[in-house]
Amino acid sequence: MAGQSPHLTPDEVRHIQEAFARRRRPGSFEPGRWAVSPYNRDASVLGAPFPDHYPHSTTLRDITLRVIEQAPGVTVDRAQRRRIGEAILEAGVPEIEVSAHGWGMSPSDLRDEVAHLKSIRPDLGIKMGATQTEAMVDIAAEVGVTLAEFWMPALPEATPIYWSEAYRTSWAGGDWRTLGVPTTLDQEIERGIQLIARIRSHGLRASTGINLLTLVDDNHLERYCTAMHAAGVDEIWLSDGAAGIGPEGWNHIISLVRRFAPGCRIGTYIRNAFGLGVACALAAVHAGAEVTEVSVNGISATAGQVDLAQMATALEVLYGVHTGIRLDQMNTLARLVEDISGVQVSAAHAVTGRGAHNWGGTEIVVQELKVEPLLHWAYEPSLVGAEKEWIVNRTSGMWTVQDKLQQLGLHVDREKIPLVWQAIVDDVTVRHRALTDDEIRAICARITAK
Repeated sequence: MAGQSPHLTPDEVRHIQEAFARRRRPGSFEPGRWAVSPYNRDASVLGAPFPDHYPHSTTLRDITLRVIEQAPGVTVDRAQRRRIGEAILEAGVPEIEVSAHGWGMSPSDLRDEVAHLKSIRPDLGIKMGATQTEAMVDIAAEVGVTLAEFWMPALPEATPIYWSEAYRTSWAGGDWRTLGVPTTLDQEIERGIQLIARIRSHGLRASTGINLLTLVDDNHLERYCTAMHAAGVDEIWLSDGAAGIGPEGWNHIISLVRRFAPGCRIGTYIRNAFGLGVACALAAVHAGAEVTEVSVNGISATAGQVDLAQMATALEVLYGVHTGIRLDQMNTLARLVEDISGVQVSAAHAVTGRGAHNWGGTEIVVQELKVEPLLHWAYEPSLVGAEKEWIVNRTSGMWTVQDKLQQLGLHVDREKIPLVWQAIVDDVTVRHRALTDDEIRAICARITAK
């Protein structure tokens, strides 16, 4: 977007741009083309081993209630938020994030939402993010959350862009520079120590985040995480909003945070710009992250983020990691959020897409089901509340057509089955879709009447 920043002077903008340029390395930063983490091309990072096992269990924190209205064109009312929250808890999610104050919800609305969620699951972990000031921390305590989080950019010079109070203050005619916005790593550390003390004074658990993680380097991780650990932070949250870090980079970052902040819980927020959201989140869990933030259907802005159903299913099925998520609720939950948000997932969306468990009609993949139903299937669709499906199309053979007719309770003489197949293929070609059972019945009635 062209134009002048509303609250930064040209010199301040130039200062941030120069700091950004200093952090980049050739190859990972191509001006006007891309900007990703240098870790992705670092031989020592790419060659670093992962641990020899996954953890026994991990935590998935659902943040749908925070991010759903970031999705373009989506607005949800309080009743819809309540229904989504109820369904998420019914699916076994142990932790959830609500909206931050000032992001469209008043403290009283947030208090009611938190109270309702706790009435369903008293032990629920509830996070509020963006508690960047003492006043915001106090509101988090007032509304009843259990975890308050503040974050600092991996590029400290850019903090004024991401400090929400700076915009509110400048809009009201004030000077945001009087707010004490940290713009160096030393200032971020000092401010973080103050906020941790304020959060803990309310009896809440404290989380500190590093956002703009694509720009982080080893020195920043060491200094910031060591200081936050010493200050008593409970969780270090790592946010790659740009999705510029690959799986190997996540292994490297998590390994360093574990070294610099032993005993701190590590959480991740990973977006899906390259379709690698779940892969990166799995790498982070493998490396030692204890919390993965997810949303139903991966809903959010741009390409979305880590999908609850995909992440839970991959952890449970591929790696045997216990999540506590009710996998059989995943498709029901996906349909609910589609209906409320108006945002439909692709038919081929893994785990919860309407066509995710339809192998088409190729003779070999249909007939193999009579021999071993898991030859071409990594898991039974019933595991995630779906059904295994197959159709008749141009790739189907006569045995598959016969099976479909038997499934529908139809008897057609063997010599007429090729005619049925041809009629189905012709109709599919015209309609550009698979036929319904009733349409197949109508074709059979027409052919058998001849």
